[in-house]
Amino acid sequence: MNTLIQTVMAVFVGVLLASTWLFTAMVVRAGEAFYYAIAAQYFLAALVGLVMQAAIERRLPVLNFKLLSSSITLGMICFFFPAVFTFTALKELPPAVAAMTFAMVPLWYWMFRIGRGIDRPIFFLAAIAGAVLYYVGTGGHEYIYGRHLYLIAGLLLSSFLFALGSVFCKKIFWIHSPKGLSFWAMMMAAFASCAMAWVSGEPSWSTWQRDQFLRVLYLGLVGTGLSAYAYRFLAVKPRNLPVLVTTIMMPLGSIGLTYLVLPQLVLWNAYSLSGLAIYIVIIALAARTESPAHWMSHVLNNSRRQGDRVICHIKGFMKKDKGSIAKIDVVDISIGGLGFKCDTEFHVADHVFITFPLGQNWTQITFECQIMHRHKTSDAEFPWSGGVEFRSLGEETRQTLVEFLARIGRPIHDAA
Repeated sequence: MNTLIQTVMAVFVGVLLASTWLFTAMVVRAGEAFYYAIAAQYFLAALVGLVMQAAIERRLPVLNFKLLSSSITLGMICFFFPAVFTFTALKELPPAVAAMTFAMVPLWYWMFRIGRGIDRPIFFLAAIAGAVLYYVGTGGHEYIYGRHLYLIAGLLLSSFLFALGSVFCKKIFWIHSPKGLSFWAMMMAAFASCAMAWVSGEPSWSTWQRDQFLRVLYLGLVGTGLSAYAYRFLAVKPRNLPVLVTTIMMPLGSIGLTYLVLPQLVLWNAYSLSGLAIYIVIIALAARTESPAHWMSHVLNNSRRQGDRVICHIKGFMKKDKGSIAKIDVVDISIGGLGFKCDTEFHVADHVFITFPLGQNWTQITFECQIMHRHKTSDAEFPWSGGVEFRSLGEETRQTLVEFLARIGRPIHDAA
């Protein structure tokens, strides 16, 4: 898939994601639907993931105790609490305010990403300044120190929790399939929402009007389910421009859709326009500083996680796209990629296939990879070294790799 097609898809996916906040606002302002609406949203979104997985991969999500505990944790952090805060805020705030806030999820993750600590906080602070200007232009000074301040704080907390969930996905829950983990996490959030609806005495969904059913149906099936699956498909082999376009389209798409449906909630003035412009410029500058394909994500995905590297020395082969074959020595490996030494020169961004013995019987397994870095060494046998990221890691291969890591596991930081 070339960059142009991916970019067009990114615009479409960005608009789908942006519609989530518009329909959330329409749902919470149309009646007493709250916890039951959240439950329906996640049940329907999980159903979309289930159908897609069954149709495309011809398998269903499995559940065990470890996955159950991970799903409960992730369901509360990434889905239940953010949804509660967002539904509460959008009873009064415009949808574009929520979209602007959640568009900062990648910046939260980038600022506190794994193993790097706080990095380049100027981008994050400038984005916050742009958001504050937009808040002031949209709702006046009371968004900063008035009664709406708590609602804004809830939205910021929601975006932070979702970014925290992404860190957990990559750092703690990497052993699980990302699709299965997302499915069960949504189900746990739906169960929690049903429980809260019962405890609070919320009127049953049977009291909803037809239009309310249609709004919730769209919110669950399209705004949450289909858009997340489409974004995951887009992010399988992410390119910088499409990922950046998706992030920028979230606030822009939300403003445009809100203007079409609820024009009274869209205010154009110097503050709102300046804030939006600052945010877009900061996101673009951050993307130029470091490839957004590595950090600008709006879905829970652990397939790109660079996990604890395990020391090993395994002989193998690397085949390039043009057909040349090189001899390699795999020196460390993780769930996300491996480090190796090679007897032939290679280049960053090369698409390669690496084969080496793996599994219970040390059978030969081939991994589709992309070169991420390379270095010249003084080793006569292997004058080049580098690292790769795995691409399109199938479930069976992933499970074999997980079992291999568990069997030989000795992380580098423990071996030092």
